[in-house]
Amino acid sequence: MRIIIFFAFFFLFSACNSILQENEKLTGVQIYKSRCLSCHGADGRMGVNGAKELPASTLSIDQRIEVVKNGRNIMPAFNSLLTESQIVAVVEYTMTLK
Repeated sequence: MRIIIFFAFFFLFSACNSILQENEKLTGVQIYKSRCLSCHGADGRMGVNGAKELPASTLSIDQRIEVVKNGRNIMPAFNSLLTESQIVAVVEYTMTLK
């Protein structure tokens, strides 16, 4: 009986973890659409107001996180508007635009 309970708990934990990871991805997409789309565009290539083309960027994830947190040129800093996990989620989404 203990083995069954253990496996049931493990299965539920794994399922919840997958759901949470998927929600983070959705959150990244949603944040991108609400905060970044107007300058970077849907595919990251729009370049309004000097916005960099995200697919062509050679910045690492850590470097992109710093840019989102602190801003760059006319891009505002988002460290006071987004949580750390939201910043990571939107940066991870931008990496998929390559």
